[in-house]
Amino acid sequence: MNALIKVEQIKKEFGKKRVIHKTNLTLNQPAIVGLVGANGAGKTTLLKLIAGQLKPSGGQIEINGHAPFQSLAAAEQLIFINHATPIGQTTTVKDLFLQANRSYEGWDQELAERLLDYFDISYPSAVSQLSKGKQSLVRSLLGICSHCPITLLDEPTNGMDGPTREGFHRALLKSNLQKPRLFLVSSHHLNEIDAILDHILYMNNGQLLLSLSKERAEQYATGISGSKEAVFAYIANKTVLYTEVFDERLAYSVVLTEDIEKSNVLPHSLTQSKVAITDLFRYLSDSVAKGGS
Repeated sequence: MNALIKVEQIKKEFGKKRVIHKTNLTLNQPAIVGLVGANGAGKTTLLKLIAGQLKPSGGQIEINGHAPFQSLAAAEQLIFINHATPIGQTTTVKDLFLQANRSYEGWDQELAERLLDYFDISYPSAVSQLSKGKQSLVRSLLGICSHCPITLLDEPTNGMDGPTREGFHRALLKSNLQKPRLFLVSSHHLNEIDAILDHILYMNNGQLLLSLSKERAEQYATGISGSKEAVFAYIANKTVLYTEVFDERLAYSVVLTEDIEKSNVLPHSLTQSKVAITDLFRYLSDSVAKGGS
């Protein structure tokens, strides 16, 4: 059985600039997967490669067994939504959704009309005249209503206010429960999407560094706090993602949980705590930037 998305040793270069380097990824089943990393990490380029909008400089990509670049068979399997995709100045919401109805075999017109009504977006409205958040919403609703086996959403909530973003996430979750499929959602604000994710991919400097289930990500690292002397003694020979010293006497350090599980019992003078997912990826970014693991 072919993987929905299979990426092997992918590279992408623009002239002498390397944007994606030796990236591997396999996604086999329906899920809501987050692709996270700082701006410039390579998220949009990776999505464009998967969508077939860019040709890789090296390596191989398959969408359900088909190389996506200039492939109709692959294109029929997915939809790629990017907030930067230009829409004509006079194009209305109705124009956009009618085109989608013609283009996507699984298009759910009833759902589209229901969501537009819920978000108070009128069919005759010109998309260009909507607020930035509503423009992002209209594009992202195309992804939900298309019912494609693979939906790629690049920063889908860009410009949305809090209530609109939460409403969109509820719509995505409900749609996926009713018709499970693969959503690959990019964001540089993990805290905005972590509540809806099943799996998390972490990119930095053009490489995919981690691929974790949400449950595994929640347990990936552990915080250790106590006196500076005790903390530093305990974290010796462990993989340290972050350390901060307070008043030259107290310290807080974040280490890999698997290193703690291999070590002796935590000394009574130290306190162990969970590390929030959003903090974990911030610490990972800092660690990579400083040349850590």
